[in-house]
Amino acid sequence: MKTFLAPLALCMALHAGSAAAQQDSTPPMSPQAVAEMTPLADAFFRSLQSGDSSKAFRELFAGTLMEGKQDELQTLITQTNVYLDAYGTLTSWSMIRSDCLSPTYCRAIFQVENKNGPMFYTLTVHRRAGVWMTSSIFLTDRGQAFFDLPN
Repeated sequence: MKTFLAPLALCMALHAGSAAAQQDSTPPMSPQAVAEMTPLADAFFRSLQSGDSSKAFRELFAGTLMEGKQDELQTLITQTNVYLDAYGTLTSWSMIRSDCLSPTYCRAIFQVENKNGPMFYTLTVHRRAGVWMTSSIFLTDRGQAFFDLPN
């Protein structure tokens, strides 16, 4: 009997921790922060739309530590091109969710419509010297996880 209770207790503890984490939501980006960050995202998506992934990532990470990591940037470009080959040309994009750990460190999730279906881009951004800069990017074609994020 004891062997069955330990996994059950662990499972319940993990579920309770997950539920508590979902209740502790972070605030969305302020309208001012969204307005200030939007040009960065729009330039990125416009470059992708025009077929220039290299320019898109170069500009997205300009002035950051990632700018000097050419191997990682090339991997991002290559992987993005694989997605774009499958999903087709970008037709539109919109921010569907944002949240912030602080007023200067936020996450913005974009739904990107492509010729053959949607993709989702998560940009983690930080504000330094009055300018929003990209810390990281996550790209997926699976939107299900975004329904599980707290509001």
